[in-house]
Amino acid sequence: MLKRKAYEELMRWKASDSGKCLIVEGARQVGKTFIIREFGRQNYASFIELNFIENPSLRTVFQDGLDCDTILAAIRLYIPGAKVIPGQTLLFLDEIQECSEAITALKFLAADDRIRVICSGSALGMEYRPKTSYPVGSVEYLEMTSLDFEEFLWAAAIDGEILSVLRSFFNDAEHARKIPTAIHEAMNRLLRQYLVLGGMPEVLSVFFENHDYAAADRVPRRLYRDYLADIARYAAPEIKIKAEKCY
Repeated sequence: MLKRKAYEELMRWKASDSGKCLIVEGARQVGKTFIIREFGRQNYASFIELNFIENPSLRTVFQDGLDCDTILAAIRLYIPGAKVIPGQTLLFLDEIQECSEAITALKFLAADDRIRVICSGSALGMEYRPKTSYPVGSVEYLEMTSLDFEEFLWAAAIDGEILSVLRSFFNDAEHARKIPTAIHEAMNRLLRQYLVLGGMPEVLSVFFENHDYAAADRVPRRLYRDYLADIARYAAPEIKIKAEKCY
């Protein structure tokens, strides 16, 4: 599992006990779903996931009533084995941009102390999908991106102790020290590697599994086509061609 800073943000959200739902936004394939699943399974006694693209019929859960009792009863009927353990249940609404009623329901779900709610959606989909009513004041946001350079170093098995040593050369600006040549050259090699590979989780997972640049390069080429398909899926007809050309 790639170590992500977003996991710590999720832990802070849990500890805050604000009662607000959390919407995790970001481009496709930056690791939103994976990190939320890991967080939910490790920190809650009951983890319930609804994906509105994989199972469009789940949209009916939110169509006939937005009170929490009705929603939770419908979820238990649709998801065999789903349990609502008060204070220990995380409900994950994946691809929430596909169900505007679910977005509206966040206001009511946030007020129910039996569950906590995390949603995710592609940034493009969240922007273009119409919403019947937005739950103002009932949600917090977390923007996820691809791995930054520090996260890349973690994936490359550069541990925190080494990074602390590196930071020590810069922390005291008045007495800044020259970085030893060996460290400087090693970090430059890693930086160039990061510039070539980028920070998409799947790309790095493929690369660090076998250190094959060609295999890693095939992943972003596929993701590029997926992004074009996303534009076709969400953009209005009058701007679709322009958006594709700009991209």
